[in-house]
Amino acid sequence: MASLEFILGTTIGCGLVGAILSEFLYGLSVSQAVYYFWVYREDPRRLKYLVAWWLLLATVKEAISLQVLFEDLISNHANLESIAHLSVAYGAQNILGWILVFSVHCFYINTMKHILRHHRQRRLIMGVAVVLAILTLLTGSAIIDYAIYYKGKFNKKSLVALAPPCIIILTDVYITFVLCWTLSAARSGLHSPTESLVNRLIKYNADRGIILCMVQLVALTTYIYDIYSGSTNITAVVYFAEINIYCNTGLAVLNMRKQVRAALSDTYSVEIMPMTQPEHGLEGSNNTSSGSDETQLATPRTPRIPSLLPITDPHAKV
Repeated sequence: MASLEFILGTTIGCGLVGAILSEFLYGLSVSQAVYYFWVYREDPRRLKYLVAWWLLLATVKEAISLQVLFEDLISNHANLESIAHLSVAYGAQNILGWILVFSVHCFYINTMKHILRHHRQRRLIMGVAVVLAILTLLTGSAIIDYAIYYKGKFNKKSLVALAPPCIIILTDVYITFVLCWTLSAARSGLHSPTESLVNRLIKYNADRGIILCMVQLVALTTYIYDIYSGSTNITAVVYFAEINIYCNTGLAVLNMRKQVRAALSDTYSVEIMPMTQPEHGLEGSNNTSSGSDETQLATPRTPRIPSLLPITDPHAKV
C-alpha cells in the first residue's frame, strides 16, 4: 500500500494538481476573452478571429486533459499497470497546446513587424523570430510526444525532451529583447506623456518575457529532477498549466490598451480658461478673425503618438 500511495502521489497526483491549476488559468482566459469581446467591439475581424482561435484551442485542450484525468483516476482506478502507461490523449493535448503557443508567438511577431516597418534590418530580425517560433512548435509537439508519451511510461523519460524548454526560452528572450529594444529606440529623450507611454510599454513587455521564461525554467528544472529520480512526474504540475499562461499573456496585451489610452488622455486633460470675448461693434467685427485664431491657439492638441501598441483602435486618436 505504501508503494501504491507513493506512485499515485508523485505521478498521477502531480498531474491532478497541474490539471486543477490549468483549469483555473483557463477560467482566467475565458474571463479575458469575454472582456475583450465586450470592450473592443470595434476591433478588426482578424483580431476577433485570433482571440476566438486561442479560446477554441484552449477549450479543446482542457477537454482532452479532463478526459485524460478521467481515464487515469476513474476508468483505471487502482490499476497500476494501466496507470503506468500513458494514453495517446496526452500527445493530442500536447500538440494542441504547442499550436496555441505558436499562435501567440505569431501575434508578437506581427507586433514586431509593425514596429520595425522602417528598420533596415527588418527582414533579418523577423526571419530569426519566425525560425525560432517554428522550432518551438516542432520540438514541443514532436520531441516531447516521442520522448515521454509514446514511450508509454512515466519512468522512461528522455534527455531529448530537454530541448523544447530551452528553445522556447530562447524564443521568448529574443522576442522580448527585440520589442524592448525597438520601443527604447522610439523614445524621444524628453520628459513627455509619449515618453511615459513608451516606458510603460517597455515594462509590460519585459514583465511578460520574465514571467514566461520563469515558467519554462521551472518546467526544465522539474523535468531534470524527474529524470534524476526516475519515479516522479513533478513536471506535470507545470506542463498542464504553462500553455494557458501563454494564452493569458496574449489576451492581457490586447486588453491593456484601454488602460494605456486612459492614462494618456488623463495626462492631456488640461482645463482651458474661457477667453474674454471682444465687445460688439466695429472693434469686435474687426477682431473677429484674430479672436478665432487666439481660440484655436489656446485649444490644446493631443500630439500624434507613434504606433507602439500591438493593435490600435480605429476610433482612437493615434
